[in-house]
Amino acid sequence: MKSPFEEDIPLPAWVRVRRGAGGRLSILCRSIEEVRDWILLWNRRGVTRDLDWMVQEYVEGRDLAWDSLWFDGRLVTSYTRERLEYPFRHLHTGVGGTPTVARIVKLEEVNKVCTEAVLALDERPHGLYCVDLKYRAYPYITEINVGKAHTTLALWSYAMYRFLGGLNIPDLYVRIGLDGEIPDDIPKYDVYPEGYYLIRHIDCGSWLWREDGWKRRVV
Repeated sequence: MKSPFEEDIPLPAWVRVRRGAGGRLSILCRSIEEVRDWILLWNRRGVTRDLDWMVQEYVEGRDLAWDSLWFDGRLVTSYTRERLEYPFRHLHTGVGGTPTVARIVKLEEVNKVCTEAVLALDERPHGLYCVDLKYRAYPYITEINVGKAHTTLALWSYAMYRFLGGLNIPDLYVRIGLDGEIPDDIPKYDVYPEGYYLIRHIDCGSWLWREDGWKRRVV
């Protein structure tokens, strides 16, 4: 017999612990039994006895991430990327937040929705804000992080600055914090060119790549 809690679970469901990066212990469950068994498994192993779990609606579509820098309520700059592949696919139980392959994309609707979402949470955003989305016919926001960037922002910034003369966002973050002024020539959206891929893994290093065969080793 289902509990009142289980009656409210939408199926399929996305299950994960509330704390931890990279989609920790996340899995796609297609039945109440799978949800229950997954939580019990890790509780019995002593891994998650003191952690809370989240059971969420599962949203299909392209996996997108939007990073943005704000200063005193003003959007300074931002870019969007699409996560394509994740590490250890043969072991992983779901989608993680840190990809092994991602590419820069430009989607005006994503820029609009993410800007409005940040402003809906904070009337005067200040610092770094990152947004996770799924995209089908429209952008569907799944998570907003306040005061932090996605894990690869520094690597993207370094690669774009080193090989394409692009903007180094961490450097800009520090300079604006020290000077209190925003340079006039920085685009608010799509600061990095579309079509560049960041490929990285344990045994291959990190590479900036383009579909025409152009590539550079980052680290």
